[in-house]
Amino acid sequence: MKLAAAITRLQIAGDVEKRRVRREVNTKKDDVIPAAPLGGQDVTSNCNDFITPRCIRNMYNIPIFDDAVEGNELGIYERQPYNQTGLSIFFEKFATHIPTNTTPLFTAIDGAQRFSDQDTPHVTGDLEAMLDITCAYPIVYPQNIHVYNVDDLNYQVNLTQGYFNTFLDALDGSYCNRTAFNITGDSPEYDPVYPDPNGFKGERMCGLFKPTNVISISYSPEEQQRSVNYDRRQCSEWMKLSLQGVTIVGATGDFGVAGNGGECIEDANGNFTIFNPLTLTNCPYVLAVGSTQLAPGHSDGKEGNEIATSDLFSSGGFSNIYPTPDWQKSAVDKYFDENPTPYKFYNTSDGKNIGAGGGVFNRGGRGFPDVSAVGYRVITVDFNDVFIGGGTSAAAPIVAGILTRINTERLKAGMPTLGFVTPALYANPSVLNDVTVGNSSGCNTPGFLAAKGWDPVTGLGTPDYPRMLEYFMSLGSK
Repeated sequence: MKLAAAITRLQIAGDVEKRRVRREVNTKKDDVIPAAPLGGQDVTSNCNDFITPRCIRNMYNIPIFDDAVEGNELGIYERQPYNQTGLSIFFEKFATHIPTNTTPLFTAIDGAQRFSDQDTPHVTGDLEAMLDITCAYPIVYPQNIHVYNVDDLNYQVNLTQGYFNTFLDALDGSYCNRTAFNITGDSPEYDPVYPDPNGFKGERMCGLFKPTNVISISYSPEEQQRSVNYDRRQCSEWMKLSLQGVTIVGATGDFGVAGNGGECIEDANGNFTIFNPLTLTNCPYVLAVGSTQLAPGHSDGKEGNEIATSDLFSSGGFSNIYPTPDWQKSAVDKYFDENPTPYKFYNTSDGKNIGAGGGVFNRGGRGFPDVSAVGYRVITVDFNDVFIGGGTSAAAPIVAGILTRINTERLKAGMPTLGFVTPALYANPSVLNDVTVGNSSGCNTPGFLAAKGWDPVTGLGTPDYPRMLEYFMSLGSK
């Protein structure tokens, strides 16, 4: 029995408008470009104009691999079908080391559809799946990708608040009906309900599928859209997966310190001034990934030439629900000691008293992102068209792909998978390329500034595969 009266909501002024939680990919139909002038995978001289797989490999020193470990596929969470025609064209044009007939492993959860076609109903941000898959495949191959497409098209098109619960149900049967934080099972006010008279007629899938060792997620609702206890119940499940050896990698969003669509939280005076953190990556057990771009004049894609994205703004900030974790506290304190903020702040936990004293962010909250990767003008393909897309939706699968390849090496050496990897990165940030230029505009402010060390714009920095591999191979035992 659900204890609805016990659910705690974020305490903010004004009515909370229901918004779509689906973050649209930063790709439009007028971004379509001809494939031929872009050349093949070896083109790196124009990485400032468009990011190809070769650019990504150059930036992060990622080799082309020739081995795989069975069962170590990279998992990608989706809420829309993907297009195999476009994927094959992408391999032909931009990742020629991958056979054009390569297809991901696929799991359909609660009536999800595998392939899209020209008649598939529009799903907001309908290039998301293709961007995720095409960013990750050139890194992990010949390790395969496992796409988890979640929910029927009716809910994929029309869902306005939930996400993740039906996915977690499918991975952990106990989660379907587990009571935690005064909530038992899924919440119909947020989550899909099956059987669905307008879609999947079967029962909700509970515990039918296994998680991969790394799961990349490019979707992010706002904290204020759902109850605090709903969020905490989900976060506890991400914790369980992490402690079982699964690394959850999430995209932070693309609106700076604002929420999806640039929405900010209403203050006590009726003005929308309070920074609006997103969920999923607010959870300390999810590796939060921001986005970067190449600095002007650095078109060769070499490491160390990155700044925070400046056309779209990598989302970052501080949770109103979770306090700063112990493993992050010194990095956050150092940031504020060396970069005094011009903004008033408040201290809270569990979503209470947001905006107290005229503050616009929670100084005591879990900071994000943790790391970043390139997410600007990234090449993807849908059907027969080549697009330039980007955002943290591109960055998250890049980082997830790198961690998957590190897991491959660990498994070959008889070592366990990485699992809850984030504290290890804070313990040795030198394995990342520090990004010190840029900011995270939003809510009519410049937002936070990138700086030396960790910052709430680009986190600890961007990957360097050899340094990360050496470090993580030195941790843990056979």
